[in-house]
Amino acid sequence: LEFGLRMHVAAVEPFKEIDHETTYISGDTNPGVAAGLLCRLVETKGMAPVACMGTAATSKALKAFIITEDYLGRNNNLGDNVLAFQVRKDWFKENGEDRTRLVFFCGLVPR
Repeated sequence: LEFGLRMHVAAVEPFKEIDHETTYISGDTNPGVAAGLLCRLVETKGMAPVACMGTAATSKALKAFIITEDYLGRNNNLGDNVLAFQVRKDWFKENGEDRTRLVFFCGLVPR
């Protein structure tokens, strides 16, 4: 059994910032649990900000996005849309050290 995922790159309008705290995903995060939270945020707020740092956390975030789209489809909330995400780098200081993390903004866009 082979599994493949095809991701498409397209220009979309920037997502409107929402007044909601960012969801932080770590290398230990369960992507299915994170997807449940992201699904509820996209359904209620229209988008969900997600931050991650490092390769394991970024991998878990991407897996959570894939599962989120599946959950949205099962809940009949996709319609003719797809789950898309925009990403930016976020620089900050922690304990006097410079750090960088990725912040994804995921939401629904027309197919």
